[in-house]
Amino acid sequence: MDIKRIPPLVIPYSPVIPGIMSQKRVAGQIYGALGVSGNVSVSTAVINKIYATPFLVLEDETFDRIAIYCNNGAAGNARLGIYANTDGYPSNLILDAGAVDTTDSGSKAISINQALSPGLYWLVALFSGTPGISAHSSSINLLGLSAAGYAYLTTQEYGELPATHPTPAPSTALLPFINLRRA
Repeated sequence: MDIKRIPPLVIPYSPVIPGIMSQKRVAGQIYGALGVSGNVSVSTAVINKIYATPFLVLEDETFDRIAIYCNNGAAGNARLGIYANTDGYPSNLILDAGAVDTTDSGSKAISINQALSPGLYWLVALFSGTPGISAHSSSINLLGLSAAGYAYLTTQEYGELPATHPTPAPSTALLPFINLRRA
């Protein structure tokens, strides 16, 4: 396979990979999971589950917001955060950003000041209610190679995010768009 001939399939962000892609993230813009494929859907969040989606950083960057979008509000909260990656799995907690109220519909953002070095990270959301959230399939395209289940949905009682991510299970469920805004 000639890697130079593979079109950039990473949506909404095509990272900077020398010789392949040359799009940089722009300050003030919102970026989501790595390689999301398929259409945006509305999915009902599951209580006491940590949703984890991959997020690739290829240069030192700082982010000032983490957010989800509730299409249909429902009483409860969503706790948002970032985990480090170890061997393709979420591992150590980098940021527990706190919780957003999911009672009403709309964008639910938390102000952060998080610097990330190059690497793979996991954006997470843990719900105490069942809002309808903007979601995507867990089928991920990485440089043109499709792999279903490259995202995780793990049982965890609602509360502060654990210091170490629980043992994750691959998911074929719709996963919430968890986004970061470039500072």
